[in-house]
Amino acid sequence: LYTWKEASTVCPKKFRLPTKQEWNGLPGGAEALMSRRNWSLVDGGTGGSDAYGFSVLPGGYYAAGDTAKKVEKGYYGLAESAYFWTATAISADSAYSQIFSPTASIWPGYSSKKDAYSVRCVYDETVAQ
Repeated sequence: LYTWKEASTVCPKKFRLPTKQEWNGLPGGAEALMSRRNWSLVDGGTGGSDAYGFSVLPGGYYAAGDTAKKVEKGYYGLAESAYFWTATAISADSAYSQIFSPTASIWPGYSSKKDAYSVRCVYDETVAQ
């Protein structure tokens, strides 16, 4: 799990974080991208079909904490959801993320750059690293 700043530096040479638009353009929605196993199936949810071998696992996220929003720091959503960073910033303090849940489709989230999420990198031969 990485903060947004860390996430922007962890992809190997010729790879980068996907944009919000690239995440939204993935085929089949959340169910087709999610692993068939290892999800805590609450509220009648199901695992995914993993139709493309993408195998999203429910790693949850780490919240840095925010006293104004009454969010304590710690791990959340383990075995229940997956949060991935996008390269798309919203402001100096926030960026879009993609969230997977067994009861909902993939959707963009509005996230604090201080929180720690998972990373998937995409190949891009134009990236100079």
